Amino acid sequence: MAMAVDAQQKKKAAKAMLKYATGKHWDPSDCPDWKPQDYSMSCLSRTILKDPPPGIVVIPDKSDMTQLHALITGPDDTPYEGGIFRFFIRCPPNYPIHPPRVKLLTTGNGVVRFNPNLYSNGKVCLSILGTWEGPGWVASMGLASLLISIQSLLNDEPLHNEPGLEKESLSPIGRPEVEKYNAYLVHETLRVAVCDTVEMCLAGSLNLEIQEVVYEYFMNMFDHYVATAEKNKCKDGQLLENFLVACGMCMKKTDKFNFASLRLRLNSLKSQILARGLCQEPSTASCLNLMEYYIHV
Repeated sequence: MAMAVDAQQKKKAAKAMLKYATGKHWDPSDCPDWKPQDYSMSCLSRTILKDPPPGIVVIPDKSDMTQLHALITGPDDTPYEGGIFRFFIRCPPNYPIHPPRVKLLTTGNGVVRFNPNLYSNGKVCLSILGTWEGPGWVASMGLASLLISIQSLLNDEPLHNEPGLEKESLSPIGRPEVEKYNAYLVHETLRVAVCDTVEMCLAGSLNLEIQEVVYEYFMNMFDHYVATAEKNKCKDGQLLENFLVACGMCMKKTDKFNFASLRLRLNSLKSQILARGLCQEPSTASCLNLMEYYIHV
C-alpha cells in the first residue's frame, strides 16, 4: 500500500511540475505584457534594494531600473556551499502589488537542475512568484523577502523540497537518495556555480560589477573549493546520480564524477586571475566574505 501511495504522490508531483514548468509569463527576459510607458516613478523607486540580506549581492541594470542581477552564495554546511548562483529579476509596472519575475542563470546551459524548485530552464518555483501552489505574493513583500525565500531553497537536504518527498513522507530508503542527490549537487556546484561562473567572467561575458564580486569571492573561498575536491575525489569515475531523473523530473545524464578535473580547473582559474592582476591573493586579515559584502544600489 505504501509503495502505491508513493507512486501516486510522485505521479501527481510530476504532473504539477510539468504544468508550472511550461506555464506562460514567468521568464523576466520575455515580458511582452510589460510596457515601458506603464512604469511609474513610484514603482521604479521601490526596485532599489539598499541593504541586501547576508549572502546576497544585488546589482542594478544601468540601462533599465526595472531589471536587477542577483548573486546568491551557497550557504555553509550545504551541498551548495561556495557556489555563486546568478539570478535575473525584473519588476512589473505595478510592483509591489504583483511580484517580480525571476530566472536562474546558473544552469550549465540548461542541463543542471540544482533543486526541485530550480528548473534547468531557469524557472524558479515559489508560490509567492505564482509559479507553484501555495500562499501567494502580498504587496507588503519586497525584493529582500523574495531573495531570502530563494536563498532558503539552498538548504542541506534540498531533495526534501520535492512534493511527496518531504522528510515525514520519505521511505526508509530515503536517506541514501538524499545523500546521492547531495553528492551530485556538490560536484555540479563546483563545476557550474564556481568554475563555469569564473570562466564566464574571465571571458568578459558578465558585467564588471559581477566580475569584481566573483573574483574576490572565488579567491577567498579557494581553499574550501580545493578541500571539497580533495575530500570527494574517491567518487571519481562513478555515475553522477540524480534522484530527480528516476522520478522523471529532469533529463537523464550519463556524466561521471570528476573531482580531479575540477581541481585542475580551480588551480588554472586562480592562476589566470592572479596573472591578470584581477584580484590579489587573500590574507587572513583582509579576507572578504561575501556573506558580509553588499553592493548598495
